[in-house]
Amino acid sequence: FSEWYIDELFAAVRNADARGDTPLREVLKHDFWGNPLEGGWTHKSYRPLVVLSYAAQYWLNSGEYKPQPLRAFNVALHSTNALLLLALLRRLGSTPCWAFVAAGLFAAHPVHVENVIYLVGRADAMATCCWLLALLCWPSVAKQCKGSG
Repeated sequence: FSEWYIDELFAAVRNADARGDTPLREVLKHDFWGNPLEGGWTHKSYRPLVVLSYAAQYWLNSGEYKPQPLRAFNVALHSTNALLLLALLRRLGSTPCWAFVAAGLFAAHPVHVENVIYLVGRADAMATCCWLLALLCWPSVAKQCKGSG
């Protein structure tokens, strides 16, 4: 938990975009690994919000990268996703007991370990968070549209 794993050195530690050393306009023109999307070699994985989240944490840690705070953010994000799932299941009419069991299984299932432990997996957790928020907002928006149309 206190060491850098696999691609984290390239995605966060050695990536000028993730350290906040690159102007925002340039970050938006780079792939996840800090390579320009136009010309040259690129992985074509475009995840600017994830890169900006690394940069924000780098700034909050006074310009020092330590794996523990970055992983703690991933744990908090995954926990938030489990709570959002609980809220969504309750809104969809699940009983409190079954909604809690399902959200608990989501939170504890081993398939999510990689997304929580490895910083590169933050993109999946952030995408899940956005989808869950969208699903929670959708019924109320649909109801408003139906009432005004």
